[in-house]
Amino acid sequence: MTDRAPWTGWFLVLLAIAILFLTRQYAEGQAMPDPLPQRTSEAGPLVTDPCLRCAQKALAGSYGPLAEWQRVGYQQFIKHGPAWRIIWATQYYPSEGFWRGKGTRWGWPVNERCAAANELPGYSFVWSSRFGIRQVLDTGADSNDRHARAGTRHRPSADHWLDIWVPRAGMFGFSSEVMPVAAVRGRVPGEWKHGRKPKHTWLDY
Repeated sequence: MTDRAPWTGWFLVLLAIAILFLTRQYAEGQAMPDPLPQRTSEAGPLVTDPCLRCAQKALAGSYGPLAEWQRVGYQQFIKHGPAWRIIWATQYYPSEGFWRGKGTRWGWPVNERCAAANELPGYSFVWSSRFGIRQVLDTGADSNDRHARAGTRHRPSADHWLDIWVPRAGMFGFSSEVMPVAAVRGRVPGEWKHGRKPKHTWLDY
């Protein structure tokens, strides 16, 4: 019978210890928490919808003090959720005859709060990552929405038309562009341009 070399026993002991150590590390690794937990804000977990994420951060104070209409608008988005549509967004401004303070269809002065739409009720809110939050306080030509859905050779079709007031043309990097926009009802009863709900509507109410 041949005796084993003196170091063989120690080698087997060290090998067993190494296997036990690696097994424990693997088991602990399986129980480790997600290294990238869901981001949170002061208002709670941040959601994936960009409009709701912006609303959460705005209401938490991340963008500084809000005007009362902005606070109400963001609260409405949180409460009811945004309705997203593909919109032909345009701009109107002082050089077109819409000077700051000119009255809108519902008597509000045009300023950075104002948006115009025919197929959204008055006092609803709209939001886009391109121009932020606005409130529908004005309307436009009935043909605008038909032109939006028809499209052109150089502009794809859209679901609806929306106009935002700006102090100068081309603000936010566009004057006429198709883009996704979110909308939500206002807190007060909405008014339609002709007093009745149009055939094509943006919101289901």
